[in-house]
Amino acid sequence: MQMRIISGGELRKVAGEIIRNAVSASDSKVIMAVCVIGGDRISCCDEGIVFTDDPHRGIATIAPEGEFGSDGMPSIVGVFVRKDDRRQGYATTLFEEAIRRCVDRGFEEIHVDVMSRGMMQIVEKLPDELRGVLRVHDMTTLSIF
Repeated sequence: MQMRIISGGELRKVAGEIIRNAVSASDSKVIMAVCVIGGDRISCCDEGIVFTDDPHRGIATIAPEGEFGSDGMPSIVGVFVRKDDRRQGYATTLFEEAIRRCVDRGFEEIHVDVMSRGMMQIVEKLPDELRGVLRVHDMTTLSIF
């Protein structure tokens, strides 16, 4: 499956369209889309990875200077795949490609906030060479009152 890097206005446009599509599809994970690729979180990203044949299938976003909570460490801010395309390996593919892109850019360590058990399973199944560059912050066990 071919992927490409997007940036600037195209990155913000595609992320916004993915969120709007999630809303119109009554996606139960729409709040996750807003949290990982919307608002202020997308503003710190300079690149995104999307599929060439359908950029709205999913996205992985990269912030070279990190985001809130990453101590300035380069971060993969979000990975989101639309409802109809989940459980087909697309999130894994996007995430792995984002890690490789970060390594290609010279980032020695990459911060990732994991916000779902599904994403944690993806992290745990990564090849050692990819998992070894990640600093994973597991947010799946946090309780908010």
